[in-house]
Amino acid sequence: MSFIDDLQKKQNASIYNIKPRYLNDNKEFNNQLTQHLTDTDVATMNPPPVGKNNVMGPSYTNTLITANEFTLLIHSLQKKNIFNALFLSNSGINDKQIIQLAQQLKFANQIHHLILSQNAITEFAAAALRDLLKVNHHIGWLVLSKTDLMDNGLQIIVDGLTQNKGVKHLVLDSNQLTSASIQNLVSKLNHHPMLESIILNHNQIDDEGAIALMSLISKLPKLIKIDLRNNPITPAVKAMLINKTKNLSYFNLRL
Repeated sequence: MSFIDDLQKKQNASIYNIKPRYLNDNKEFNNQLTQHLTDTDVATMNPPPVGKNNVMGPSYTNTLITANEFTLLIHSLQKKNIFNALFLSNSGINDKQIIQLAQQLKFANQIHHLILSQNAITEFAAAALRDLLKVNHHIGWLVLSKTDLMDNGLQIIVDGLTQNKGVKHLVLDSNQLTSASIQNLVSKLNHHPMLESIILNHNQIDDEGAIALMSLISKLPKLIKIDLRNNPITPAVKAMLINKTKNLSYFNLRL
C-alpha cells in the first residue's frame, strides 16, 4: 500500500490523530482566517468562509511545523478533495518549505484559502509565490499578514497577479509597505477580474499611495473593500477619500 493510500485509509477510519488538525467548524475557521476582520466583513466576502462543511484544512496556526509534518502535508496535497484551506500562520515554515509548497500548489486546484501570516517571506519565497499565482487561479484568499514582505517582496509577488484570475481577497497588513510598492501594485491590478478586497492596514502608506489605490474602484468591477487603517495618511486626504466614496453604497473604505 502506498503512503497516500495509507493516509487516506487512516483519514477515512477517523484514527488519524496526529497533526494536521482539520477544521470544519464555521466559528473556528472565521477566528483563524480573519483575526483582523469582523464577522460582518467576512459575511460580505466571496468565497465566504461560512457553512459548516465548506472550508476544511490542516491547521498549524501558532504551531511549529516539523519536517515530517511538512512532508505529510505535501503528500496530502497530491490527493484531490481532501481539504481546501491551508492554515500555516505562525508555523515556522521556512524558505525552502514555502518554495516546495508553492510548487505543489500549482497542481492542487482544490486549495481556495492560503494563510501564511506571521512567517518570514524572503524574496526567494516571494518569487515562488509569484510563479504560483501565474498558473493557479483557484486560490481566492491569499493571506500574507506580518510576513516582513516590505516593498521588494510585494513587488515580486504582484508580478504574478498580472496573469492571475483567481485571487479575491489580498491580505497584506503589517508588512512595512510604502506608497512605492503600492503604486506598483495598483498598476499590476488594473485589470484583475475577480479582486474584491485589499487589506493594507498597519503599513507605511502615505497620501500618494492611498490616492493611487482609490483609482482601482472604477477599474475593478468586483472591488468592494479597501482597508487602510493605521497608515500615515493626512486628515485632509482621508476626508477627500471619504467624500469620494460616500455615495458608493456597496464600497467599504476603512481609514
